[in-house]
Amino acid sequence: MKNRCTNDEDYLSNCTRLIQVLEEIKLFTTFNANDIAKPSAREIILFLMPIFNALPNYIAKGQPIIFNCILGDKITKTIELTNPTVNKNISYWVNYDGSPDFVPEFQDCFKIEPK
Repeated sequence: MKNRCTNDEDYLSNCTRLIQVLEEIKLFTTFNANDIAKPSAREIILFLMPIFNALPNYIAKGQPIIFNCILGDKITKTIELTNPTVNKNISYWVNYDGSPDFVPEFQDCFKIEPK
């Protein structure tokens, strides 16, 4: 990102990067970089409202799981997710970044039934 935008190219470059970042974290928008670079007040509100509502879900709810192991040993770590609600399913989408040695054994989306 360019800290000090001096011309329209700089603004467009920053807006293009913003769209790329949103796509990377799976927050898709109908706006393109040109719309954001030269917006109207109405367009900015329509662009920011879904982002404002979605971003709190990206804040970690707890501490990361950290465990020690010896290099070369096979270690298994199991995480159990439960759904305490009575009548609603909970869906999770997983975006995994890292070594292919630690890829989850499920698809990128899974559902947990109530109780």
